Amino acid sequence: MIKSFMAFVVGVVLSASVTAASESQINRIAGNYTYDEYVMTLPTGENVGLGYLGISSSKLIIQEDKSITLIMKLLDGTTVSQTATILEMGSFRNKEYWLAKWPDVVQPVRTEYEIVSEGLTYEIRFTDPSDERLFGKIERATLVRQVP
Repeated sequence: MIKSFMAFVVGVVLSASVTAASESQINRIAGNYTYDEYVMTLPTGENVGLGYLGISSSKLIIQEDKSITLIMKLLDGTTVSQTATILEMGSFRNKEYWLAKWPDVVQPVRTEYEIVSEGLTYEIRFTDPSDERLFGKIERATLVRQVP
């Protein structure tokens, strides 16, 4: 009985500390960003940019409610947007990350990021073999924070 109560207390404390850590993280990065640099490395090793993907410009909006909205202006002039939900935030091996569920991706996507002087840099490694469209690709970007 005491062991199960102790396990419950430890679980509550850990849950509260993870929640507090993620609240602190989201507050530090919440904002509007534009893509300054973007490179996707294909499984063949070839590097491609936004233009190759049919995108002329892109913005990322990270909100304190843990939603991320990606707004892309396509080369044909149309605008496409998607919103993801951040499921988890944390640090691992001196890297901060968020785990987000995007509507068009099979599994949640882990984004490792670093806060830099003008915004954020990030890297995503698509490692889920069940997602044939993205498996083996690596996405890297530098985002500039927009001043309100």
